[in-house]
Amino acid sequence: MGIAVTVSKNLKREMEKRGMTKEELAKKSQLSVGTITNLLNAKTDMVRISTFVRVLEALNMTYAQFFEE
Repeated sequence: MGIAVTVSKNLKREMEKRGMTKEELAKKSQLSVGTITNLLNAKTDMVRISTFVRVLEALNMTYAQFFEE
């Protein structure tokens, strides 16, 4: 499984746990809805670290927690 698919799957899982929409995550992470949509749809294998950090901060998670199965 590629990193984009893993990020997409885990992001969907974490958003669902929190009842969070992509619009809410975008606002909380200060990213565009388009960026969140691209992450959710596994549109790119290249994710900027700064983008990923914003998502993790918005979810109040560490990198290790995000990638836990």
